Amino acid sequence: MKKILAIALMALIFTGCKKDEDGPGNTTNPCSTPSFYTTANAGSVDVSLNASGYGFYEVEYGTNGFSLGNGTKQTINSNTTISNLTNGTYDIYLRGNCGGTS
Repeated sequence: MKKILAIALMALIFTGCKKDEDGPGNTTNPCSTPSFYTTANAGSVDVSLNASGYGFYEVEYGTNGFSLGNGTKQTINSNTTISNLTNGTYDIYLRGNCGGTS
């Protein structure tokens, strides 16, 4: 009987834990996912935001297949243009800052 109780207790402990995906001390994410669209021009891309309610955004871009964290970053608070691009395919990521560590 003690073994069954111990196993049940361990299962409860492990299923009750929540992975902290947003950084230390932040277990909830009040943000919705921001969206945007792009318009390609000769040597540049216009980034238009479809989101609001964020203080600012971080745009990260690089050649197709680059690893996040290794691209070029810009902090913006409205639509922007990414300039000085060469011919090729690029990946563009956007995240909104909704305060704190989110």
